[in-house]
Amino acid sequence: MPDFHLTQLSGLLHGLLPGEFILADKGYIGDWKIITPIKYPANDLEYYLSYLLSSHHWIVEHVLHRFKIFKVLSGN
Repeated sequence: MPDFHLTQLSGLLHGLLPGEFILADKGYIGDWKIITPIKYPANDLEYYLSYLLSSHHWIVEHVLHRFKIFKVLSGN
C-alpha cells in the first residue's frame, strides 16, 4: 500500500493543529496539508523552492536511517 494512502487512513492529517503541515517527498503529492517539492517546476522560483524542500528532506531521511540502524523504534 502506498505511504500516502496509509497516511490518509491513519488519521494523522486530521490530528494536525491549524497552521501545521507535514514536509514530505513527491510520493505524498495530493493533500494540501502535506508540503512537497513541485513535481515539474515551471520557473526558477519553483525550482528553487523544490530544491529547498528537497535539501531539508534528505536530512530527515538520514535521521530515519539512523533510527533504523540503531533500532530506536523496534521496542527491543
